[in-house]
Amino acid sequence: LVWHKGTYKRIMRDLFDNAGNFCVTGYSFSENRTHLVQYTAPYGRFPPSGIAVRQEALPMFQYHNHINDVLADPAISGIFIEGAKYGEDFNRRVASGAGRHLHISGGDEDLIYLLAKGRGHFAMVNRAQVNHFRSRIPGADSVKVLQPEGMSKGSAVHMMCTLTVPKAIIDKLNDSIRSIGVLPAGEY
Repeated sequence: LVWHKGTYKRIMRDLFDNAGNFCVTGYSFSENRTHLVQYTAPYGRFPPSGIAVRQEALPMFQYHNHINDVLADPAISGIFIEGAKYGEDFNRRVASGAGRHLHISGGDEDLIYLLAKGRGHFAMVNRAQVNHFRSRIPGADSVKVLQPEGMSKGSAVHMMCTLTVPKAIIDKLNDSIRSIGVLPAGEY
């Protein structure tokens, strides 16, 4: 087993191009990708989605109860991972504010770093990681997570593997996932 770190765009490109036998962790299931990748059984659940906001920017969000209100406010800029799929409607709304949003090729840690440096008012990150990033990134100790209405309620977490990963390996991964008993049997 070898672990590698890469940008979202490079990982997706390599997955979809079947650039070797490998799997990536931490992705939700997407029917649109089933012809491009293999999914393992879910091994956990993402928490409900949220947005990371610096303490100083919280007043800008006080009257925005829905994520669509946040995205429609021309005074608020977000930081996003370029190419990430946040949802069709969400991505369309982000694209309509293209001039004020920042899209990067890095990962969640990079988003929090840029947020801590004041490069945007909020960032779309995995809220379960925010506490970890607060302790690692200078200036991120003031980052809070807001959960406006309209955000994802959470979803199952899978590994995505290239189509070239042998079925026997996928079966072993699934057997291991099920043996750990992370999710009730009916949720696999």
